[in-house]
Amino acid sequence: MRKLALGVGALAALTACDDTLFNTETPDTGPMAEGYCGAQQLLEAECATCHGDGNPSAGLDLVTDLHAATVNVTGSEWGQVLVVPGDKESSFLYLKMTDRQGESGAVMPMGGALDPDKLAIIGDWIESGASSDCAEGDADTDADADTDADTDTDTDTDVAGTWCATEAIFTSQGCVDCHDSGAAGYSHLDFTADAYPQLVLQPATGSEGAVLVVPGYPEASLLYRKVSHTVSEGEGDVMPPPEAPKLDDAYVQSVYDWIAAGAIEEDCAR
Repeated sequence: MRKLALGVGALAALTACDDTLFNTETPDTGPMAEGYCGAQQLLEAECATCHGDGNPSAGLDLVTDLHAATVNVTGSEWGQVLVVPGDKESSFLYLKMTDRQGESGAVMPMGGALDPDKLAIIGDWIESGASSDCAEGDADTDADADTDADTDTDTDTDVAGTWCATEAIFTSQGCVDCHDSGAAGYSHLDFTADAYPQLVLQPATGSEGAVLVVPGYPEASLLYRKVSHTVSEGEGDVMPPPEAPKLDDAYVQSVYDWIAAGAIEEDCAR
């Protein structure tokens, strides 16, 4: 997993900031957007003084690529995940901004905790899956429309992009050979049983801060990152294992589409 520091309380961090850091009356930034756009806008307005793209304090740049800098990234100074998709209360960035970081440094921004409306923008972005899609509302609407158009003309419940298709992949592609009932299943996943409750909104064993499936957000879901070979450092091997052939693109796309459409459960014939 990528490592970055969030030690804004350190002396080096303080000396790197100018006097505006301690001005609690931040400028009016106008109406804030929602989702990732809103989170970007807010952190640029509130945190760019020290965590901008020039010489970011403690090496943490919250402006250039907020998602890459925070999501499933562990801060090296305090050893906590900055943003855990779907769980703001486990996200160190959010706790710092609410002044609930305990003894792990000072509140962020240094002028004091943000007001509830601004905190809600960050909290809602994290709770909704911490997507990197800036136009979340439009993207969701388009995905729903595409899914409806496909399913209207196909009555087969085992079509691509459904839970039944995803579950079928586990069997047809040999995932059940390791993820079975023996020894609680590899990584404590038993795909020979009901796999759905083991995956959706469940933390990943051995990958701190990662969530296996975040409904609506494939890139925030470790299952998708595993099968698409886009895992980050510290998130373990790809799936199937490196020595086995990668899943066909059609299977990977099917998993993506199922998660993007909301990771809806179905009653699949066993």
